[in-house]
Amino acid sequence: MLRHKNTFIKFLVDLISIPFIVVVAYSLKFKIGWTLQHVFKLSYGAIYQHAQVENYLENIAVITLIWVISLYSSGLYTSYKGVMAEVDEFIKIFKSVSAAIILLTTISFFVPIIPHSRFVILYGWITGIIWFSFTRYLLNSYLQLNKSKKQCIVVGSSQNALTLSERICMNSEFDFRYLGNFSNNTATDIPFALQKYYRYLGDFDALFTRVLSDEIEAIFVEKDELTEQELSRLIIFCEEHFIEFFIHHPLSNALSGVATYQDIAGMPLLSYKPLQFSAQDSFIKRFFDIISSLLLLITLSPLFVFTAIWIRLTSKGPILFRQTRVGLYNKTFEIIKFRTMPVNAEEKSGPTWADNSETRYIKGGKFLRKYSIDELPQLFNVLKNDMSLIGPRPERPYFVDEICKEAPYFTLRHQIKGGLSGWAQIHGRSYLTKKPIEKFKYDLYYIKNWSLVLDIKIVIKSFFIVLKGEEAY
Repeated sequence: MLRHKNTFIKFLVDLISIPFIVVVAYSLKFKIGWTLQHVFKLSYGAIYQHAQVENYLENIAVITLIWVISLYSSGLYTSYKGVMAEVDEFIKIFKSVSAAIILLTTISFFVPIIPHSRFVILYGWITGIIWFSFTRYLLNSYLQLNKSKKQCIVVGSSQNALTLSERICMNSEFDFRYLGNFSNNTATDIPFALQKYYRYLGDFDALFTRVLSDEIEAIFVEKDELTEQELSRLIIFCEEHFIEFFIHHPLSNALSGVATYQDIAGMPLLSYKPLQFSAQDSFIKRFFDIISSLLLLITLSPLFVFTAIWIRLTSKGPILFRQTRVGLYNKTFEIIKFRTMPVNAEEKSGPTWADNSETRYIKGGKFLRKYSIDELPQLFNVLKNDMSLIGPRPERPYFVDEICKEAPYFTLRHQIKGGLSGWAQIHGRSYLTKKPIEKFKYDLYYIKNWSLVLDIKIVIKSFFIVLKGEEAY
């Protein structure tokens, strides 16, 4: 019922919006001159006496019908879920508005639905994209704010339980509102994205009273956190009090993020498909890498020049720093960065992870690291095809060897090229540097769920994270 109500609200707003867009497009072409001369008393702009708005509104019912059909066909009356769902919706808006404009223009060649004015059509296209994006944003914010969510808690303090809590918190379209965790052990090493939401509510025995007093409607349990007796007790309790109950069965790290569930004649199966891009996907990703890198290099060229001059004037040694990293199919390559530390900084210590206690920076080096300016030369690595713009962050051979001693499956992330940024980077950035196994789960999720839209989302999210200088050292 709620879904139909939301659809009706969007449909009603669109019915009002379409005539408005037509009037705005007409006004931008034919009334700017009149406005400048009569309202602002300026002597600029042409006044058109022949073009009347009535001609554009004469067939507004047909125009509205074509627009609505285009919006409906693009799926704009359904809810968008997932990471940065607003990006998916914007793409659909762009496609639907473009399709409506093309269809209206084509029909007008045969039936005079709308006067032929190239600028009115162009302004209508631009206004439509902006207006529908704006109204959808307001509507989604309003509907999400007024959406009734079931209060839920998570039982467990392990990394799997914390990851489950993180997923509930980070997916705003999820039908549950996270309140906190119950566990017999205090949670440590809380994921970066969960830190501002996490609450410890008490031990397992305290759960039963608190669930009833706080009117908890759903419980999520990490299976390995409870004994069979505790699990049975909790299931019976939930049945008696009509509380939804969910059990998470943890997978091995090698399967986490890439396993899928299938049902064959009522028998649930866990399936694992090879991590491999098709030739078409590889071409699309490579094309996106080349175009994006060239645009970024051109746009950021003044920053490149200024950074190079700064490093030359404030420290001794080369401007650029090269380091061996492991890339596609475990092949090594030389990554390029702006130098932020003295030459031979690791001569005594050997390879070390960077952390927030790092002090070996040159003057201004910490600033370059905080805002990832030192990483920008890797755009040349992208053009050379050593790296991709988005992908698992490439590690040094020394660390790869060390990690593989504990987790041989770590090399699965090398099934695609490493990236300048990635799915793990937007979920913790430097916080995950010393947590390669946890980062590995994000990398596998990215490989399995790759799409061009996902890359675009990560680029957008990375921009805002870097701009705020979050978790960087």
